[in-house]
Amino acid sequence: HPLLRERTDSPPPKNGREAQVSARHAVAVSLVRGKAGLDEFSDACVAEAGLRPVGDRLKFLDDAGYSVESASIALHMRGGANYSHHIRAARGGLGHPLRDEDLTQKLETLAAWGGSGCPPLPLKQALWSLETCAEAGSAMRLSRASA
Repeated sequence: HPLLRERTDSPPPKNGREAQVSARHAVAVSLVRGKAGLDEFSDACVAEAGLRPVGDRLKFLDDAGYSVESASIALHMRGGANYSHHIRAARGGLGHPLRDEDLTQKLETLAAWGGSGCPPLPLKQALWSLETCAEAGSAMRLSRASA
């Protein structure tokens, strides 16, 4: 969708923060590393010499007929082979929400990676009981426990 490219097709990122909103970096790092986790959007990853040449070879095409959550990729290899893939709804979006297990894993990963010092187990329990708890502020207090 044109809006996605407009918001994410920027100059090559200089650091991890800029990489988080760079479609060019996300596609390049996915092709090079085979994944796009937290480490792939770090300052160290952005500094890797092999990523920029891949990102520089990418070409983004707008198609207003696509939903904002969808995307297609086509790879044209030097040897003549072509590969393509279409995603109707990005994982974690409204059209393809994360399962509860995925959300729990994401919380654990973020808590460990970011060095927040926030123990994930009490926070997970508080978040999963929000619908029945008397006071929702307890989850916020837990998330800031070591800040």
